[in-house]
Amino acid sequence: MTGSDALMRGRRTDPPNPLSASTVDEFGACLRQLKKWAGDPSFGELGRRTGVPRSTLADALSARRARLPRLEVIQVVVRACGGDAGDLARWESGWRRVQERVDAAAVAGREPLGTTLPRQLPRGPTALIGRDQLVDRLGVLQRQHAARANRSMLVMLVGAAGVGKTALAVDFGHRVARNYPDGQLYADFCCATPAQMVTVDEVLPMFLETLGVPRATQPAGVAAQGSLFRSLTYSRRLLVLLDNVRDADHVRPLLTSGPSCATVVTSRDRLSGLVAREDGTRITVRPLDPPDAVDLIALMLQDRRGVQEPEAIFELARLCGYLPMALRTAAANLADRPDWPISAYVATLAASSHPDPAVPLGGAHRQGQAA
Repeated sequence: MTGSDALMRGRRTDPPNPLSASTVDEFGACLRQLKKWAGDPSFGELGRRTGVPRSTLADALSARRARLPRLEVIQVVVRACGGDAGDLARWESGWRRVQERVDAAAVAGREPLGTTLPRQLPRGPTALIGRDQLVDRLGVLQRQHAARANRSMLVMLVGAAGVGKTALAVDFGHRVARNYPDGQLYADFCCATPAQMVTVDEVLPMFLETLGVPRATQPAGVAAQGSLFRSLTYSRRLLVLLDNVRDADHVRPLLTSGPSCATVVTSRDRLSGLVAREDGTRITVRPLDPPDAVDLIALMLQDRRGVQEPEAIFELARLCGYLPMALRTAAANLADRPDWPISAYVATLAASSHPDPAVPLGGAHRQGQAA
């Protein structure tokens, strides 16, 4: 049975054609027509069929909606109305055509979201080794939020310095960026020391300016700016990455509340306040398993030293505490000296009262020759 046959179910009229829509309003009208065509089930009935909250479904089909519903919501509505794979493909194609028009209009400056859409995520790692389970968990959280969104998604990646929280967050951001077409905002609070710390009253004005509010017209004070930020982002599909925050109070004014937004926070703090008061999901990032730590060094070296000195590379990984930042630093140092044995570097680190994988290999090489 074809897609149209599945939807027709013996009806005499044709189902609405989403490919005929060229605007958000027209697409929304098609979706409401589909509901009526399928017998006009109540939102309660659709909720029982799909597992999606009735409030989410009602919002998606609202005639007052100014933006396209999320694609995942469209898909569950089409299924609930009797659609099969062919119907789903047709509705997805129609959704993407309208979304492309919306995105093109925003880039052209016809949307009040600044002169360009924010794409602020830093470059991600070329290889994210040993994090498959965490990547999968983040993906599940994002998909669950997409299907059942009734408030902003909030995820906190917490753990020790150098454990790879930022790399994981940025990698995740790039993976899901297409689900947040209104842009991605990024701020690094650099809280290694109090002197380096970026404050909320520095970040909020930057975010507001990016969203199209000139600094001269912004309200004074964090409370008023935070309120404006939440208002501006409520109906948008934005991803916000807040990196290296100090604590919950440091980041709370920057949290979005819109159901189509997602915020990812990294911190050395446990951020219990965000778990308790904001219902955030906390994920603890731990050091790599020893085999993964060894693989990371070998991948960065791109030579045979890892194969030739297996015991030395395992010891180097141990001295680095299996922390990705230390492992990458040590591998970069070795890569600068392709003729230098890993064992010599390990011996230099082990001999130090404070082993540091960032020790310059030039100095280590001279010490080795002198010995």
